[in-house]
Amino acid sequence: MIGFTISTTTLSYLFIFPTYLILRYKYPNVHRPYTVPGGIIGAWIVTLFPLAYAAVGSYFMLAAVFYVWGQLEKRNQDVVVELELGGGTEIAPEPVSSSARQGAS
Repeated sequence: MIGFTISTTTLSYLFIFPTYLILRYKYPNVHRPYTVPGGIIGAWIVTLFPLAYAAVGSYFMLAAVFYVWGQLEKRNQDVVVELELGGGTEIAPEPVSSSARQGAS
């Protein structure tokens, strides 16, 4: 459960940090109780490093999910279905290997 919480928090940072810069440019004269040292350059630095971390973390998190999803899809391709027709005739197709299936496409 904690892994899910950390993952969703990391994804939310992808929206929070760019919003910080947008608000600094749209409303520069608004009084803020806390300002980042270094002015606008400091704001860019404080935004880009965590944004890069969140982007890399999100990439690897999603890559792992899609890898597992792809492995499950690959495993389901070798399912053979038998069909029995009304006359007692049974049709059982031969399993087709993945390489033969890809060559036909």
